[in-house]
Amino acid sequence: MDEVHFFRALHTRVPRTPATAAIVVLCVLVYAAQTLRAGMMFSMPVAVLRDMGANFAPLVHAGEPWRLVTSIFLHGNPIHIAFNMMALWQIGQIAERLFGSAAFALLFLVTGVVGALSSNWWGPLTVSVGASGAIFGVAGALLAYLFVCRGQMPVSVLQQTRGSMLAFVAYSLFAGAAVPGIDNAAHGGGLLAGLIAGAGFALPVTSRLSVAWLRPRAWLALAALALVGWWLWSNVSADVRDYSKREALFRAVDAMSRDPLDAAASKLVSQQQTDAADPSAARALFDAADSLQRHADVIARLDVPVDAAEWRDTVVEYIRLRAQLQRALGRWLQTRDAGALAEAQRLRPQMEALDARLRQLPLGKR
Repeated sequence: MDEVHFFRALHTRVPRTPATAAIVVLCVLVYAAQTLRAGMMFSMPVAVLRDMGANFAPLVHAGEPWRLVTSIFLHGNPIHIAFNMMALWQIGQIAERLFGSAAFALLFLVTGVVGALSSNWWGPLTVSVGASGAIFGVAGALLAYLFVCRGQMPVSVLQQTRGSMLAFVAYSLFAGAAVPGIDNAAHGGGLLAGLIAGAGFALPVTSRLSVAWLRPRAWLALAALALVGWWLWSNVSADVRDYSKREALFRAVDAMSRDPLDAAASKLVSQQQTDAADPSAARALFDAADSLQRHADVIARLDVPVDAAEWRDTVVEYIRLRAQLQRALGRWLQTRDAGALAEAQRLRPQMEALDARLRQLPLGKR
């Protein structure tokens, strides 16, 4: 097949590239949302990235695996997103026409997730964002396609595309090794995933795209990627599992401290009820305060990484203050002592200020 017939067949089969365009637009919109959230454009605060779904192994393994997907669409600064979107626009249109829109979208997401898992396996206590792992996956899929379907492509197209892809991969990996802050583990993981996926979904341009989903080779590739992902997930550093357990405890205690009794306490303080004493309600508040105090004591003794110590200490202070508030309300319910109510009213704004501060503190360096 000569070049004219090859490109005619390629554009006839997939005349447009909506998946590539949609991913680029989505990434740009997400970055605009990041800018609004952070109040700045040129450098995203780590706390904003974390809150919007950045990849961080302890959070992923503490019950937030969705971060493996959301982190693909987040970026750290304008140069980061600009470079990634230009690369995706260039190679994504080629890959989408070779694989089809649906298969391309699946390749992008799956290879991006494997890249994120690779990042967690290699650098488990660092935050990562960006589409570069998925873009390397697309590049790997293209290289696999060029090998599997080499006999059905014009030699000139094969050589030119292969040379461009190899140059892109080599330069990007070298830059990742030379420049601090670039996540080469995600690049390598995405590239490997792309090679596997591309080999499974590659079909000549004259084939029907729907057949790709039925071929045993495609299912074998997906099974292999699932196995790679499972291995990366299962072999994460012990530091991640320890960190995740501590964070899960922090969150559980914080959620427990925001129980319905707190809503009742707020109502009592605001309304300043003056009816008869209520010993049963007072006992419930005393029991809740005792439980909070015990959990605070446990957390205070936790041996956490240095960069999480301030968060731990603030959590302990916050929970103990909440326990004091509930005890004051309990005394007021038990005796209708005006001094206990005044203490509760004094403690509440302190607790709310501490709660606001706690929400601004990152749990360790991201």
